[in-house]
Amino acid sequence: MSNPATGGVLSESVLLNDEELFETLYQQVWRFAAVVATPGTDPDDLVQEALVRTLARRELADLDAPVPYLRKAVLNVVVDNQRRASRWRGVVRRLPDRSTQLDEFPSDLADLEHLSPVDRGVLYLTEIEGHSQAEAATMLGLTHDAVRLRASRARRRLRVAIEAEEAQ
Repeated sequence: MSNPATGGVLSESVLLNDEELFETLYQQVWRFAAVVATPGTDPDDLVQEALVRTLARRELADLDAPVPYLRKAVLNVVVDNQRRASRWRGVVRRLPDRSTQLDEFPSDLADLEHLSPVDRGVLYLTEIEGHSQAEAATMLGLTHDAVRLRASRARRRLRVAIEAEEAQ
C-alpha cells in the first residue's frame, strides 16, 4: 500500500498497528465529534476527515497522544466546515428562492447549538470527560485563560438559553 505523504510503501505491520490503535480510540474521538458537530453533520464524517488529514502527515502510532491530536483535528474540520458554510450562506442569500433551507436538527444537544464548536469542545472535555481546564487547553491548542473564559461564557449562554426556554 503506497503512502503519498512519505512517498514510500506502508508495511503491513505499521498498517495493522494504526488500525488497532484507531479501534481503541475511535469511541473517544467519535463522542467528542458528536458534541462539537454542527447540526446535520455526521460525527463519523468528522472523524473520517480528521483521520484522513492526520494520516496524510504521519502515522497514528507515531503520535505521542493520538486522542488529543485527533480531537484537535476534528475541531479543525468543524471550523473549516463552518468557514466554508459561511461563504455559501452569502451566496444562498442572493438566490431568489429560499425554500431550500434545512430543517431544524432534532437532538438532545439542541441547547448546545447556541455555542461555537470550540465552546462545545471545551465544555465536553471539562464537564463530561472531567479534564482540567489546563488539560483541555493543551488538547485544543488554546491557552488556559482562553479555556477558562470560554467555559465561563459558554455556561452563562447555556444558562440564559435554558431559562428562556423554560419561561416560555
